[in-house]
Amino acid sequence: MRPEKAPYWALLLSLVAVGACAAVKPLPPVPEPMVVSADRSGADLALVPGQELVIRLPGNPTTGYRWSSFGPTEAVLIATGPAAYEPDAGTSQRVGAGGFEIWRFVAARAGTAELRFEYRRPWETGVAPLQVVRYTVSVR
Repeated sequence: MRPEKAPYWALLLSLVAVGACAAVKPLPPVPEPMVVSADRSGADLALVPGQELVIRLPGNPTTGYRWSSFGPTEAVLIATGPAAYEPDAGTSQRVGAGGFEIWRFVAARAGTAELRFEYRRPWETGVAPLQVVRYTVSVR
């Protein structure tokens, strides 16, 4: 390569490098997880794809009652694992103290899903649940 052409090649390579960097758009940040409890039962919840939904329901497994989850039947929400139990921080040292059953879901795609939770003793049949909690979740 002749010396007088070298600055043109350097300029061309610099422009290509700058253009490549400018073409990469950062992904938009995923919003913080939405955390809801039983007091929001009946609420319409709005999420964006990738956002986490955390359901925290009060419970006490020493009584035999457990929360059962029904839904989602659509692929709008995906459970990220089984329910977890977390003792109430204020009463965790007490024998028989309650805590929270926690479910985690991720908004997978646009659409609407229904979530329903029933607080009952699993071995009792023909008995109405002690409490029912419902949410309608829209992902846009």
